[in-house]
Amino acid sequence: VPDFILLAESRINRLAKVRGMNIDAALVMTPGSRFVVLPADFVAPSAVWLEAGQPRVKLTPLVAEQMPVANNAGMPTYWAVDGSMLAFDCVPDQAYPITLRYRVRFKFGTVVMESVKRNSAHVFNEELRKAIATAR
Repeated sequence: VPDFILLAESRINRLAKVRGMNIDAALVMTPGSRFVVLPADFVAPSAVWLEAGQPRVKLTPLVAEQMPVANNAGMPTYWAVDGSMLAFDCVPDQAYPITLRYRVRFKFGTVVMESVKRNSAHVFNEELRKAIATAR
Protein backbone atom coordinates (compact mmCIF):
# COMPACT_ATOMS: atom_id res chain seq x y z
CA VAL A 1 0.00 0.00 0.00
CA PRO A 2 2.76 2.58 0.76
CA ASP A 3 4.24 2.09 -2.72
CA PHE A 4 0.80 2.54 -4.27
CA ILE A 5 0.37 5.79 -2.32
CA LEU A 6 3.76 7.11 -3.47
CA LEU A 7 3.01 6.20 -7.09
CA ALA A 8 -0.41 7.87 -6.89
CA GLU A 9 1.11 11.04 -5.37
CA SER A 10 3.72 11.18 -8.12
CA ARG A 11 1.15 10.77 -10.87
CA ILE A 12 -1.25 13.30 -9.38
CA ASN A 13 1.54 15.85 -8.94
CA ARG A 14 2.68 15.31 -12.52
CA LEU A 15 -0.76 15.48 -14.14
CA ALA A 16 -3.00 17.62 -11.95
CA LYS A 17 -3.00 21.34 -12.58
CA VAL A 18 -5.80 22.44 -10.31
CA ARG A 19 -6.11 26.12 -9.44
CA GLY A 20 -6.70 25.24 -5.78
CA MET A 21 -3.23 23.71 -5.66
CA ASN A 22 -1.62 27.15 -6.13
CA ILE A 23 -0.53 29.12 -3.10
CA ASP A 24 1.41 32.32 -2.48
CA ALA A 25 4.56 32.28 -0.37
CA ALA A 26 6.11 35.43 1.08
CA LEU A 27 9.90 35.20 0.66
CA VAL A 28 12.75 37.65 1.17
CA MET A 29 15.82 38.08 -1.02
CA THR A 30 19.10 38.22 0.88
CA PRO A 31 21.55 40.99 -0.07
CA GLY A 32 24.65 39.39 -1.57
CA SER A 33 22.85 36.33 -3.00
CA ARG A 34 20.97 35.93 -6.29
CA PHE A 35 19.18 32.84 -4.95
CA VAL A 36 16.23 32.08 -2.68
CA VAL A 37 15.44 28.54 -1.52
CA LEU A 38 12.18 27.15 -2.94
CA PRO A 39 9.53 25.90 -0.49
CA ALA A 40 9.62 22.16 0.29
CA ASP A 41 6.18 21.55 -1.27
CA PHE A 42 7.07 23.37 -4.52
CA VAL A 43 6.06 21.62 -7.76
CA ALA A 44 5.94 24.36 -10.42
CA PRO A 45 6.04 28.16 -10.50
CA SER A 46 3.22 30.43 -11.63
CA ALA A 47 4.55 33.94 -10.97
CA VAL A 48 6.93 36.06 -8.89
CA TRP A 49 6.21 39.59 -7.70
CA LEU A 50 8.57 42.12 -6.18
CA GLU A 51 6.81 43.68 -3.19
CA ALA A 52 9.18 46.65 -2.81
CA GLY A 53 6.52 49.27 -3.53
CA GLN A 54 2.93 49.84 -4.49
CA PRO A 55 1.79 48.50 -6.83
CA ARG A 56 3.83 45.32 -6.68
CA VAL A 57 5.89 44.50 -9.79
CA LYS A 58 5.54 41.20 -11.64
CA LEU A 59 8.99 39.90 -12.58
CA THR A 60 9.63 38.24 -15.95
CA PRO A 61 10.28 34.48 -15.96
CA LEU A 62 13.14 33.04 -18.01
CA VAL A 63 14.90 29.72 -18.45
CA ALA A 64 17.83 29.64 -16.00
CA GLU A 65 20.41 28.95 -18.72
CA GLN A 66 19.19 31.92 -20.80
CA MET A 67 18.90 34.49 -18.02
CA PRO A 68 21.32 37.41 -18.25
CA VAL A 69 23.20 37.97 -15.00
CA ALA A 70 24.14 41.54 -14.05
CA ASN A 71 27.51 42.22 -12.44
CA ASN A 72 26.21 45.03 -10.26
CA ALA A 73 23.75 44.84 -7.35
CA GLY A 74 20.27 46.21 -7.85
CA MET A 75 16.57 45.45 -8.14
CA PRO A 76 15.84 42.20 -10.03
CA THR A 77 13.87 42.11 -13.27
CA TYR A 78 14.05 38.42 -14.25
CA TRP A 79 13.72 35.14 -12.38
CA ALA A 80 14.11 31.43 -13.09
CA VAL A 81 13.90 28.13 -11.26
CA ASP A 82 17.40 26.70 -10.94
CA GLY A 83 17.23 23.29 -9.26
CA SER A 84 15.88 23.81 -5.74
CA MET A 85 16.47 27.55 -5.89
CA LEU A 86 14.73 30.60 -7.29
CA ALA A 87 17.40 32.54 -9.21
CA PHE A 88 17.36 36.24 -10.12
CA ASP A 89 19.23 38.26 -12.74
CA CYS A 90 21.16 40.31 -10.19
CA VAL A 91 22.31 40.33 -6.60
CA PRO A 92 19.80 42.43 -4.65
CA ASP A 93 21.08 45.70 -3.16
CA GLN A 94 18.67 45.25 -0.23
CA ALA A 95 16.40 42.62 1.34
CA TYR A 96 13.56 42.75 -1.18
CA PRO A 97 10.31 41.03 -0.20
CA ILE A 98 8.90 38.85 -2.96
CA THR A 99 5.79 36.74 -3.44
CA LEU A 100 6.12 33.39 -5.18
CA ARG A 101 2.92 31.84 -6.51
CA TYR A 102 3.45 28.16 -7.10
CA ARG A 103 1.73 24.81 -7.42
CA VAL A 104 2.04 22.71 -4.27
CA ARG A 105 2.76 19.04 -4.00
CA PHE A 106 -0.40 16.97 -3.53
CA LYS A 107 -0.03 14.91 -0.35
CA PHE A 108 -2.20 11.88 -0.99
CA GLY A 109 -0.51 9.95 1.85
CA THR A 110 -1.74 12.55 4.35
CA VAL A 111 -5.31 12.11 3.10
CA VAL A 112 -5.01 8.34 3.46
CA MET A 113 -3.56 8.48 6.97
CA GLU A 114 -6.15 10.96 8.21
CA SER A 115 -8.93 8.78 6.82
CA VAL A 116 -7.46 5.68 8.43
CA LYS A 117 -7.15 7.48 11.78
CA ARG A 118 -10.82 8.35 11.62
CA ASN A 119 -11.61 4.69 10.82
CA SER A 120 -14.04 5.87 8.22
CA ALA A 121 -14.00 3.81 5.05
CA HIS A 122 -16.65 6.08 3.55
CA VAL A 123 -14.48 9.21 4.00
CA PHE A 124 -11.42 7.39 2.67
CA ASN A 125 -13.28 6.20 -0.43
CA GLU A 126 -14.65 9.69 -1.08
CA GLU A 127 -11.18 11.30 -0.75
CA LEU A 128 -9.70 8.62 -3.00
CA ARG A 129 -12.41 9.24 -5.62
CA LYS A 130 -11.71 13.01 -5.52
CA ALA A 131 -7.95 12.51 -5.84
CA ILE A 132 -8.31 10.19 -8.83
CA ALA A 133 -10.82 12.53 -10.50
CA THR A 134 -8.39 15.45 -9.99
CA ALA A 135 -5.57 13.52 -11.65
CA ARG A 136 -7.56 12.83 -14.82
